[in-house]
Amino acid sequence: MADVPRWSVQEITLTASGRYNNPYTDARVSATFTGPGGVSHEVGGFWYEGNTFKIRFTPTAEGRWTYVTRSADKGLNNQKGSLTCNAPKAGNHGFIRRDADHPHHFMYDDGTRYFMLGTTYYGILSTAIAGDTWKQAIDSCAHYGITKIRFRVNIKLCKNSTQPGPCSSVWGSDGKDHDQLNPAHLRLVDEVLTYMNERGIVADLMPFDSQESFYGTDEQDLRYLRYLMARYASYPNVIWCLTNEFQRVPNKPREFWNTAGTIIRQHDPYASYKQNLRPLSIHPFGGQSNGAQFQFHDQPWPVHVILQSGRFVPADTLNVITLRNRGHNMPIVNDEFGYFDDDIREWGKGGYNQTVHRNALWSIYLAGGYATIGDKAQYADGKPYHSAIWHPRPEYADLKHLNTFFTKTGLPYWAMEPANTLVSAGERTYALATGDGKMGIVYAAAGGTAQLLLPYGTYTAHLLDPRTGRDTALPNWTGGQPVTLTCPDTQDWVVYFRRSGQGLAQQVSKTVKD
Repeated sequence: MADVPRWSVQEITLTASGRYNNPYTDARVSATFTGPGGVSHEVGGFWYEGNTFKIRFTPTAEGRWTYVTRSADKGLNNQKGSLTCNAPKAGNHGFIRRDADHPHHFMYDDGTRYFMLGTTYYGILSTAIAGDTWKQAIDSCAHYGITKIRFRVNIKLCKNSTQPGPCSSVWGSDGKDHDQLNPAHLRLVDEVLTYMNERGIVADLMPFDSQESFYGTDEQDLRYLRYLMARYASYPNVIWCLTNEFQRVPNKPREFWNTAGTIIRQHDPYASYKQNLRPLSIHPFGGQSNGAQFQFHDQPWPVHVILQSGRFVPADTLNVITLRNRGHNMPIVNDEFGYFDDDIREWGKGGYNQTVHRNALWSIYLAGGYATIGDKAQYADGKPYHSAIWHPRPEYADLKHLNTFFTKTGLPYWAMEPANTLVSAGERTYALATGDGKMGIVYAAAGGTAQLLLPYGTYTAHLLDPRTGRDTALPNWTGGQPVTLTCPDTQDWVVYFRRSGQGLAQQVSKTVKD
């Protein structure tokens, strides 16, 4: 009997007694894990290589667990064992969930908040194949407050997007036989996921992609999806995005994606905990018509909204797009609102500089949403959003300041709602506030002057410079009549406030000074 920490990935190795031409398609194994208080998980196993099969399991409660396997193969069937689950390791909070009490936001199993701020590394596996600095990219993300990485599993990968190098595919040696898996490729996925888990980074796992060559028949594709779920569902840092840009996939209509989403919702052993669901969604093609409105609100399987919208549109539009998707009690994540260097290098439109990027980012979060960034600049070793090779940029400091603000100031952002109506006479100014008006955040994308109408009471207020992270206390406010905010200049600024006591209504005009 082994002693293991709660929420740690455990692995059982089994050897099949039969001989199979294709163990991936011809043999099955699963196990029932039973824990304290009768809690149980039905967990699928997976073919690893040769005659070796594995079952991965994560204990979700402290105490004694037992398991028994089931298979038509005698070597895989009726294998039994037990383990004792102890307290989790420091920093391990369990699986990521949609918070049922605050359904536009996320949390961990133990109640700790999860603040999503993502980046895109489509080809991180190709960088790992080449033995390049993929770990540096993950470490740097953690340093700058990036908490999620989007990446693809099933594409044929070469070293990076501009240079030839080692190639690999999830499929057999030619990358085309969807009845044969490539064990070496999948071991690489194991390695990357494990390292991300150790660094506290969420893996937004995309089993599919938009190119037709990456698909087989529906039967082959759904078998592959079940395989990935058996292999990776036990990683607490994994969340699911079915595919990238689903509208661009030929011969895979909406019904296929509904079937795929339903399979994960119904068969992921860790899909639900205390009515809090594991994130699951699908990524749309971009544009105002395709990517600005989630296409699966009418289905029961999605857990969060993914958008691809906002590249080269004003921050006002991003704020409005996020607000339009809020009526379905799901977190809203704009996974492609704009890349570093996007239009300058590729689109030739100019103007998408650090300030515009920061304006866009804050406008999404001030609508109660979340976002994913990416570096699309062309370097000698490729574009980082594909290559996953880290290159320092000033925009990363903006991300760190945003993450620190939301996670370290003590403001319950998850209990706040968009409150733009609190602000008047301001230009490109957005607000979040609690329903009782006791606490709130204002982002003025163009600085200037605005008026804020607060309920009666005395308020402490602070000014944050989103470029430097500098936080400055302001004179107290008195609510009941408009408070005039005058920012130091026409750059972007953040003001946040808390009600500290009750008071008579007064006409107050406070000048915000740096």
